[in-house]
This record gives sequence, C-alpha cells and structure tokens, in this order.
Amino acid sequence: MTTIAGMASNRGRNLLHIDERRPGGAELGVVLSNHAEAPVLDAAAERGIPTEVVERDDGESRASHEQRVLDALSSYDFDLVCLDGYMRVLTGTFLDAAPTTLNVHPSLLPSFPGMDAHEQVLDAGVSVTGCTVHVVTEEVDAGPIVTQESVPVYGDDDTGELKKRVLYDAEFTAYPRAVRWAAEDRLHVEGDRTADGELTVTVDGDDGGDFPERRVVSDDRTATLRYGENPHQDAAVYADTAAAEASVVEAPQLNEGAKALSYNNYNDADAALNLIKEFEAPAAAVIKHTNPAGCATAETLADAY
Repeated sequence: MTTIAGMASNRGRNLLHIDERRPGGAELGVVLSNHAEAPVLDAAAERGIPTEVVERDDGESRASHEQRVLDALSSYDFDLVCLDGYMRVLTGTFLDAAPTTLNVHPSLLPSFPGMDAHEQVLDAGVSVTGCTVHVVTEEVDAGPIVTQESVPVYGDDDTGELKKRVLYDAEFTAYPRAVRWAAEDRLHVEGDRTADGELTVTVDGDDGGDFPERRVVSDDRTATLRYGENPHQDAAVYADTAAAEASVVEAPQLNEGAKALSYNNYNDADAALNLIKEFEAPAAAVIKHTNPAGCATAETLADAY
C-alpha cells in the first residue's frame, strides 16, 4: 500500500479529496504545513490523520527549513509526497532526501506557470485551460509532466468561477489519477531532480487504442429543452459534432403541433435508435422511460411499426 506525505499551506482540498478517493489504495499518512493556522490541519486531524507544522523562522535559510521539514517527517513511513498549494520552492535539500514529490498546478503547463495562473489565462483570452500534475524539481513548475486535465474557459468567466472549475473538474480528476499510477507502480521517475539535472517520467499502460487509458470528451450544446427529468428542472442537449453515426439530436420532429421534446423524450428516442441499430432489417421499437416495451422487424418500416 502506498502512503502519502501531504504538504499544504492552506486548505489542502486536493489532499483531502485524495484521502476520500484512496486511488489505487493509497492513503494519506501525514499532513504537514508551513502555516500553523492552515485549515487543512484541522480537517486532517478530524479524519484521524497525523499533522505536523514546520514554520520558517525569520531569516532562516531554505535549506535549514527543509531539513526541519524532513526531520518532522522522519518518524513517518511514506512512499510519495504530494504538494497541494504548498507555498515554498523546494531545493535539493528536500528533493534529494524525499521520495518522488508531485505537485498540481492550475494550468496546462508549460503555459501560465507561477502565481496567478487563472488571471494569466483570462488575460490571454484562451478558450481551454486545466491543470498539470508534475514531478517537483528545483525549477518552479518546470518538472516533467505526469498527467493533465483540460476544462473550457467561457467568455463570462471571472477568476473565482474559473478557479472552481479547474479545481473540481480538472485537479480532482488528474491528481488522483497520478497517485493511482504511483500506487500501482506504473509511474516511473528517473534522473536528477536538481536544477541542472535531467528527469524523465514514464507511465506504464498510458495507451491509446480502442479503449484508451484516458478520455477527453467535448460536446457542443445544440438545444435547450422544455424541462429536465422533472418539470421543475432545466435541461439541454449536447452532441458530439464529430460523430458520423445516426443520432436523434438533429432528427426532425414529424408530429406536427406536438410539444417540443423533453429530456425524457430524447432519452427514449435515443434508446429506440440504439435498439434498432442492432438489426439489418427495417425495425421499429417502443420505449417507455428508456425501457424497451416492444421491438419488431419486417420487410418494410411500416410493417415493423
């Protein structure tokens, strides 16, 4: 089982999410912060996770502070270090003595490194951003990439909205993935972690093909609906515009004067289409709440109906 030493300066929400998910069976063995008032400390303690605080003294060198961090962690057994908003630049003093150290950065590196990544993204006017899990080296946000996850940037986004989307839709996906790879002994880091060294990352089984290790799905909204699964809910239809096979999304509604399709109507129509695709002969299907109530084939579509 892989045990993680988590290091955070504030809330440590990625660390807590990893603790909840236990990717690959990994568990959080200790949480250390350089701020005594960091909320992550109380959150970890409530879960029964040991905590440590190592604040940097005024005028203390980075090497001295990092050695005290290592001393505080020395009584714990851990296989992986995960940083989460740990606002210290680590040097070889720590990196050479610790196991592989990972960090998550809120942009698609090498774009928008450093502080204020979300502000940089909005200022640049890009339409896609995301997060990067990388191996920590002495150079800030420059270590080799382990994995990334993308999210859209919308025209009306502000920093707060974008930060929330990157955290929940990108970081909460990518960081557990990287930890799972490490826990499954699929993540291999080789080389020198110092500023002048070369470091490489490989992941066993991060393959493509018909059933790839990872998927990125992007759909476009094609219509808003009368209501969702229930009348008080909003809903919309999204479609993969690159799909070549038949779809109900653009199918014309032939029953003149009928109400526009609802969420349930689209689900039933899609289920019926998927069912009749199984047959070479003309086929008709009756669906109620996505359950097949009847299906028939015949020489003509009218006879099947």
